Amino acid sequence: IAGVVLAAFLSNTVFSSKLSSEALAAARAGAQDAIIKIIRYKNCNASSCGGVVPYTITVGSRSTALVSLVDNLNNTLTVSSEGTALLTRKKKVQAVVGVDPNSGKISILSFGEVPL
Repeated sequence: IAGVVLAAFLSNTVFSSKLSSEALAAARAGAQDAIIKIIRYKNCNASSCGGVVPYTITVGSRSTALVSLVDNLNNTLTVSSEGTALLTRKKKVQAVVGVDPNSGKISILSFGEVPL
């Protein structure tokens, strides 16, 4: 019985770790998708960026990312992407993107995981 319990515990730990990795990958994919939209649409802002914002993308068969934008006052946009795997594991990635209003040139000021 102890062996079965130990095997179930180890299996659950490995599966949980894999789901966390999938949630992080989905969150990163959502943030990268938003950055691509910012590049494509010069007048991208928090209310519209080539479609409705916030939006959801599906990554793989069991992960999604909810992507939103916040228009800052200093010519920057904050991209937030919350990845979810099997509705149980969630990770969040945030990126700050600088946008030159004259040339449309963008620069990624920060990109990384943030706590939920």
